[in-house]
Amino acid sequence: MQTLRDTIHPEYRHVVERRVFTVMGARADEETIERLIETGDGEQIFQKAIQEQIMDTLVEIQERHDAVRDLERKLLDLQQLICCLSALPLFCYCPLP
Repeated sequence: MQTLRDTIHPEYRHVVERRVFTVMGARADEETIERLIETGDGEQIFQKAIQEQIMDTLVEIQERHDAVRDLERKLLDLQQLICCLSALPLFCYCPLP
């Protein structure tokens, strides 16, 4: 069993190192890597980073959606204004009874 642990530990350590590098953009020191492995936070750090990325993306999508809806309202207002302006010459040239 110890042989299996000795085989798996370096592989898992490498996985945790890659995750920390991916999340933080820098290499972590040996002590930090060992602490993450011992506490089990090596799994959670990557999950938290992905969740934050997803939330940021959702906020950006919502902002874009709101901007599109605002633009749509402004276009409808513009269309109504153009319709009113196109009817204006009819009223100007019509003789009064």
